[in-house]
Amino acid sequence: MYERLLKAKKINIAKLMDYGFKYDETQNAYIYKRKIMAEKMELVITIKSLEDISIDIKVIDILIDDEYVLYKVSSVNGAFVTKVRQEVELCTSDILKNCFEEDRINNKQKQKIINYIIKKYGDKQEYLWKKSPTSSIIRRKDNQKWYVVFMNISSKKLGVETERNIDIMNVRVESQEIEKLLKRPGYFPAYHMNKKNWISISLEDKLEIQEIFEKIELSYNLVFGKKEKKEINI
Repeated sequence: MYERLLKAKKINIAKLMDYGFKYDETQNAYIYKRKIMAEKMELVITIKSLEDISIDIKVIDILIDDEYVLYKVSSVNGAFVTKVRQEVELCTSDILKNCFEEDRINNKQKQKIINYIIKKYGDKQEYLWKKSPTSSIIRRKDNQKWYVVFMNISSKKLGVETERNIDIMNVRVESQEIEKLLKRPGYFPAYHMNKKNWISISLEDKLEIQEIFEKIELSYNLVFGKKEKKEINI
């Protein structure tokens, strides 16, 4: 039941961390622990995948340090097990309400990028344009400079013959590298940004995700202390 509920929405990692989840590198998972049943039991919620949103819910009996599983058995009834189910339901519903949102992203590569940025820098997307509700920017906290711009545009605006809507990411790069990058698949002259300092990257799995991460890190470093033009019209 909980997996069906959670798969209907997109996870917001920043809100997840604010709520009290901790990232566990060994499990590559976000884990939340909370005492329930007058602190006699501990609810442990583990989110193992941010793309398919795989969730594992356990209730641990603190006294014997073992998992209490009867609440998962529908045929088992009684006041105690019913109370456990209610507390688990209340907690899970509250997490769903506070840490998940309607999915504006249906591009898996873009989702991986956003997850990477949140984990590495803690920066969130900002949706600035009413006329383009899926376009967003990400900026450094220290100087408020943009280092990533996401857009969904017609491929013809990039000079692609077959017209379709595609997701792109604008990042800052070293100006002397632009000509070389433009010779490679997946790179285009910067759309709606300064073409001398920025470049557009197609998010259609044309580039390995690690290469994209490297370009984000470079962009993050390049905008430090630079005066960037923030206002663009979409």
